[in-house]
Amino acid sequence: MTNEHKVLRGLSYISVIFAPILFPILVWIFTPQGSVTRDTAKHALWLHIIPTLLSIFIFMIIGGVGFFTNSINATSAVSLILLLVAMVVDIGMVVYNIYTGIKNYHLLINHSTSPKKGASRHEKHPFWFIKISP
Repeated sequence: MTNEHKVLRGLSYISVIFAPILFPILVWIFTPQGSVTRDTAKHALWLHIIPTLLSIFIFMIIGGVGFFTNSINATSAVSLILLLVAMVVDIGMVVYNIYTGIKNYHLLINHSTSPKKGASRHEKHPFWFIKISP
């Protein structure tokens, strides 16, 4: 596997910041069938789609509660609880995507360059302050 494929794998996850859903779809479409990069892009795509589907589902529930109860108190209580759940899940998924992207980048750094003997931890790789096991 080339370094370009490893970079694409990492960017598929980190793209949640700059091009969610779009970048993993493009990587998934344009990479060869059966490659690890294609599978990683598909996994990243699902990790980007889950918060979107959850948010749509929660807004449907809130609308249904408002429509059927016709009570502002019930609707606001359900809205508050469900929106907090959605916020926690969305933030958790973004953090997990960034973590996984950095982990892929960390593997790229560890396998593509070997640090000089006796080098300080700052010279070994750029994310020396994040402890990620390969």
